[in-house]
Amino acid sequence: FHAAHLTKLESEPTIKDAGLGSVLATGLLAPSKVLKVDEEGTIAIFGSNSLALTLLAGLKKTNPKKVVVVGNKAVQELFEKLGATFILDEGEATDVQKTLMEESASGYDFTFEATDFDRYGAIALEICHKGWGKCALLTKADGKDSIISTKPFQLVTGRHWIGSFMGNVNIAKDHTDLLAAHSETTDGIAEYIFPEDHVVSVEDFPSKWKELSETATYHRTIIEF
Repeated sequence: FHAAHLTKLESEPTIKDAGLGSVLATGLLAPSKVLKVDEEGTIAIFGSNSLALTLLAGLKKTNPKKVVVVGNKAVQELFEKLGATFILDEGEATDVQKTLMEESASGYDFTFEATDFDRYGAIALEICHKGWGKCALLTKADGKDSIISTKPFQLVTGRHWIGSFMGNVNIAKDHTDLLAAHSETTDGIAEYIFPEDHVVSVEDFPSKWKELSETATYHRTIIEF
């Protein structure tokens, strides 16, 4: 990472601070820094991973009217417990798109692609509300030759398509905002993203990698040196 993504913590670091250089920066600040989410908006999140959990935490202060999450059945209960309407990510992407539109009268105010750029990058834009809907692409494509496309109509009718890396945060300038958001919202989700059984020593990591990856639906593994 570039030096602009480094910041200094004022206190002794804890396990939950480990995500500040990646998932937490993106999830906590993408709503406010990238899409500038308004209060009481309708929101769709593609993904049920640690990034999606962090987005939910970052969105809480906007008091959204509705948040719909597209994801894996194994984590449906957790996301519903956190207040989201849950749609299973199964079948064709267009089937998921149809189900999402059945949950919204005319499209979503804000959408976040947080799981599969190639599968949902264009659909996340297309389900946005005409005139003002905004879509943030938060993950990378599978390959360097991947292409994302949509009909010009989707954009000329007022939808916005925005890419984001690390929440588009310049840590040198925005570190106060990031640390404040981290302090205010991370406690409620840290236990899910950084569970104790996913903290391993660098010596044990090679032998435990397969086991950890198989249970990493929304967990992040912390390696201690």
